[in-house]
Parts: sequence; C-alpha cells; structure tokens
Amino acid sequence: MFFAVVVLALFGCGGGGGGTPPPPTKATLKLSTAGTAGMQIAGIQVTVVLPKGVTVAATTTIDPAVMETNAGVVLLSGATVADLTAFSQLKPIATYTPATATTPGKVNIGLAGQKDFNLGEFVTVNTDIAAGNFPVATDFSLEGFTAFDANGAVITPAPTASLVADFR
Repeated sequence: MFFAVVVLALFGCGGGGGGTPPPPTKATLKLSTAGTAGMQIAGIQVTVVLPKGVTVAATTTIDPAVMETNAGVVLLSGATVADLTAFSQLKPIATYTPATATTPGKVNIGLAGQKDFNLGEFVTVNTDIAAGNFPVATDFSLEGFTAFDANGAVITPAPTASLVADFR
C-alpha cells in the first residue's frame, strides 16, 4: 500500500490532460474592408505591421532590406476569390521588410484586379511566430490602407480596413 502511494505521488494519475496549451507557432491574418454598401474596389495597397517575434517566409531580393514573400504567405481570399474565373489571374504583390532593433517587420501588399470586387475579406497573410513570443491580435496593425477604383483613382469616401488574427 505504501508503495502505491509513493508511485502515485511521483507520477500522478496521468489521466487529467489539463495543463497549458502549447504556445502558438503561427498566426493567420484575415484582412477585410468595410464601407458604403455596394462599393466596388479594383485595387488595394496596405501594409501589415508585425509584432516582435513574428515573421513571414520570404526570399532575399536585390535589396536585402526588402524581401519577396514566398508562395503561400499572402493569399487571395473572400471577395477576391468569389468569382474564380474573374480573379484567376489576380496575384497579390507582397514584400517583406524584416524587423530591426528600432522598427517592426512589415508586409506590404498590393493588388489590382481585372474586375471590381466587393467589400469584405480580401486577403489572408500566413505568419510564423518565433519560440518565446506570445503575440495577441491587437499587436498586429495596418497602415497606409488605400483602395482604388477601376480607373486607378482613390475611392472616396474611403473604405476602412481591419484584420482578424487566428493563432495556432
């Protein structure tokens, strides 16, 4: 009996499964627009500001301070893929500027459609979280958002942009 108590004390019952979940290693960001009902967008320029310890997969270009995002990092989603035949040629152009000691990492995204698209989700950004970092959704932000019409003019009144983060 004493032996059984010692074994349970050393190893526990083992069936609880509780404890803390593992830290996230990835964050998926869904970027969306909101504005006047019926607004049509033909192009978007926006920069995603990444928190400390968050990066994206990218390849060095001629300028090592600016990298080209790898395939699968910035993907069309939502409104930009609602009509597959119209948007099969649309590819987002995205560059990554790694963080420095004084500036955060950034993903600069530009898209121009051959056809207008509606308000709502327009792109997904897949990020990597370095070990020891625990970002929350509000640590991510957007800057420099501009929406364009089919003539390349800035849309007024301007729609707004937002993002939702999902951690895994």
